[in-house]
Amino acid sequence: MTSTLFVDLDGTIMRNPFWSAVFPIVAERLAGSSGQPATAIIEMIVAESAARKANEANAAWATDWDDIVRAVARRLGVSFDLSVEQVVIDNCHPPHIAVLDDAATVLRALADNGWQIVAATHGQARYQVPVLKALGLLPLFADLATPDRRGCWKQQQGFWQPYLDAGGTLIHVGDLYEDDVLAPKRLGLHAVWKAKPADGVLHDADPFRRAAVIELPMQQAVRPDAVIFHLGELPAVVSRLRQGDVKPR
Repeated sequence: MTSTLFVDLDGTIMRNPFWSAVFPIVAERLAGSSGQPATAIIEMIVAESAARKANEANAAWATDWDDIVRAVARRLGVSFDLSVEQVVIDNCHPPHIAVLDDAATVLRALADNGWQIVAATHGQARYQVPVLKALGLLPLFADLATPDRRGCWKQQQGFWQPYLDAGGTLIHVGDLYEDDVLAPKRLGLHAVWKAKPADGVLHDADPFRRAAVIELPMQQAVRPDAVIFHLGELPAVVSRLRQGDVKPR
């Protein structure tokens, strides 16, 4: 039976160019034609994305940055002729993008051990694929699950349905609790949380022990199956989950 590992992208295995390059370039262009501060325009862009995400019917388009920027431009009463997708492509180089935690080596080892690796991201494919290509990560994925391809968001069952139907071991790893732990766990997947260690707390603990004691955000009660601080811990964790060996050591 297939073992599928879903891997979040931004903040988990890579850094994208949006905050360091794309948003500033777009905001400066809109600031020049509208007279509004670039910082305020970035806030408007982020707020428009959040509003779409809050509306389940529009959640799949909460990261359609070209449409979002056009909507903000209309609100400002100006036109916008740049392609955000092209701005992403033009900035797919250091220092704006990076591979985190030697992710390529980790993912290759997992694939060699029989895991089907699927990118599971809230970013739309047209913005994620150029970054994955530039970083040499794209060939490591058997599939890309994105809102524009699935027509829904990670919090919605349809995002995962083809894999739930296929069965087998299903594990998701990501860095955001709400998106990468809460949503998958509620839909029956295992979840590995790539958390940020706080002042060395739990640093030497077993990943399954960390999951039992780590403080959860938003007063939540749904716990991840394991907590890792570095992708290098992932192969051993998913191997234990596949074998049902989840007792803290």
